[in-house]
Amino acid sequence: MINQTLQQQLSTDISTLSQLTELLEQEQHALRDRNLDQLNQLLTIKNDCLNRLGQTAQHRSELLKQAGFTPNDAGLEQWLQTLPSPQQVESRKYWQTVKSHLAYCQTLNEINGCVLNRLQQTLHQLLAIYRGQSQASIKLYGAQGDTSAYQDSQILGTA
Repeated sequence: MINQTLQQQLSTDISTLSQLTELLEQEQHALRDRNLDQLNQLLTIKNDCLNRLGQTAQHRSELLKQAGFTPNDAGLEQWLQTLPSPQQVESRKYWQTVKSHLAYCQTLNEINGCVLNRLQQTLHQLLAIYRGQSQASIKLYGAQGDTSAYQDSQILGTA
């Protein structure tokens, strides 16, 4: 009973993580395009996925405790070793897939965080320029991709 339930949870997590992967990739495109409406929609769906993953992880931990295993990766590995060979192979495959999907989602999330951070820095710089704040602290990119301090004393023309 516990074996079948844990295996079903791993299968469900794979499906949820696949959806989360797609959402994170869509989020990256929405960030690039600065599509706030799409970002808000994705955030709602992404939170739902994360809640489902949290619930299954909590339930999996409870099941592992009931079966006498520690509720962590080591306990799950111990549980896998108690399964009959064919079921062990399939469950281990599911568990490896869950772990690899989780790692990929974490990478995508970190990339999206960097993109968001960069957009935020750009917005702060634009606001600082707009407000006329200390130009010495404002860095802009030049034609060669290097940064230099913002200077507002450029000559636009001569009489």
